Amino acid sequence: MDGKIYEQQAMDYLNKNQFRIITHNYRTIKGEIDIIAEKDNDLHFIEVKGRENSYFGSPEEYVTKKKQQNIKASAKEYMSHNKKSYRYITFDVIAIDYSNKLSTLTFFENAF
Repeated sequence: MDGKIYEQQAMDYLNKNQFRIITHNYRTIKGEIDIIAEKDNDLHFIEVKGRENSYFGSPEEYVTKKKQQNIKASAKEYMSHNKKSYRYITFDVIAIDYSNKLSTLTFFENAF
């Protein structure tokens, strides 16, 4: 399944749960942040992972330490251009599992 479909599902979930999407697919030299959103004066950098089967692990297991480092570096760059202050900054994962032909979305706040 196309990653854009997973990202759209994630954004639909966030919108339904009163998050405000600031941007998505934010790219820097270090990598990409799938979704940047805010809620209750907290800033969320969100990685979206989806899988159609669980043969090689769950979607959230694909957010490696290297990927986490790249997201943090990209977030630092984003923050250097954004002067708004936030109560908390979190690094979250939205995992979408289609392994049983049913879509299961799990939101891991403060995942790393």
